[in-house]
Amino acid sequence: MESSTSTDFQAPALVSNIVESSSDEEEVYSVDEAIVDWLFDKSQATCTNYRMRLKNFRVFLRTRFKRDLDKCRKKHIRAYLTEKGKTAALRPILCVIKSCFKHLHKRNVIAKDCSIGFKLGRQNPCRTERNLKTADIRKMFVLAQKKNSPMSHALLQCLTYAGIRITALSKLRRDSIIKTSIEKDGTTVDKYFLRIDNAKGSKHRKVMLKTSIGASLYRYAASLSGEWLFPSNRKGFEGKAMHPQAISQRIKRLAKAINQPMISCHWFRHHYATHALAQGASIIDVSKSMGHSNVSITVSRDW
Repeated sequence: MESSTSTDFQAPALVSNIVESSSDEEEVYSVDEAIVDWLFDKSQATCTNYRMRLKNFRVFLRTRFKRDLDKCRKKHIRAYLTEKGKTAALRPILCVIKSCFKHLHKRNVIAKDCSIGFKLGRQNPCRTERNLKTADIRKMFVLAQKKNSPMSHALLQCLTYAGIRITALSKLRRDSIIKTSIEKDGTTVDKYFLRIDNAKGSKHRKVMLKTSIGASLYRYAASLSGEWLFPSNRKGFEGKAMHPQAISQRIKRLAKAINQPMISCHWFRHHYATHALAQGASIIDVSKSMGHSNVSITVSRDW
């Protein structure tokens, strides 16, 4: 945190007829400028999601009511939610709308936040409990080995032993697997970490890996020639990272092959946290390794 500048180092102003201020509240924003400001410093995935949902809402306002966000009223939001509720989950839509209107009010684009009265409500529970068994994980590893697929094996290792989200997994580079060597009692000991950059919330973190897993991933990374740890093998996308959906489909194929089609990449994240806590890790350490902004998120398992 930056400390405020001491007045001991400020020269007294002799004459000043100009009042300057860099306060955002004194700047004038249009609707579109405020939206750009709202999306500033958010991750690419979040920006894409927010833009899409907000665009749909603005199209609805213009088509149905001939107005934009700065002229929106509660009845317009209510009409939109009524229409979208027929085909889509409302919670993520309303979350974006409330966040945007809160920012528009903060930037003085609107005099009153008309989304305040709408409640997000609790998120619906998962249809299937994410109870990933260790035996099923072993079966998936065995299957990946039988298929002679080093990439699938490495994907399973990152999911199982780092609890990483699928979007962050797709962005891993070869140098994301870090090896450090230290001298201990005259012996060289290798330590391995997985560096996760620009994860959810544009956060960065390092996750310590089990030595055998880290060494395996390090060898896999060394065997590659490109930039990405999981490069795309799709024609026309050479040199790019594998898309999260492609990773999801690969894991889904393994899951179906062991007769557990409900298993997804996110199940591994829950298994990682549950297993770490069962092995005696503190809730604080687990929360940090998973990139949660608050320990309460880890405790609630609502992620």
